[in-house]
Amino acid sequence: MVDTLVLCSVDDPARALAEIKRVLKPDGELRLYEHVRYKNPIGGLSQDLISPAWQWLGAGCHPNRDTERYLREAGFELSDVSVRKDAPPIPPMVFTRPHLQAVARRTVK
Repeated sequence: MVDTLVLCSVDDPARALAEIKRVLKPDGELRLYEHVRYKNPIGGLSQDLISPAWQWLGAGCHPNRDTERYLREAGFELSDVSVRKDAPPIPPMVFTRPHLQAVARRTVK
């Protein structure tokens, strides 16, 4: 399964990930590319401040979500994790950086 820039705009990412996990076959993979919250406090604060307007302008997009944490809390095992900053650091692209690229595996227990 592939997810590209989706989890930022769903109303309940934990519920969406639970559903993805439910439909994945055992040891199935979710390959994803999502913009995520800055780990830098200043970058994260800028995303927090712009988020209400960004959600209105960007079809419900939350640029400040900690998607990696949501994935781990949903019970996915992550591999090939990289955080990328492909977009230039200028407004408005600065608010949708960085990007998480990863493989999330539904583990069999």
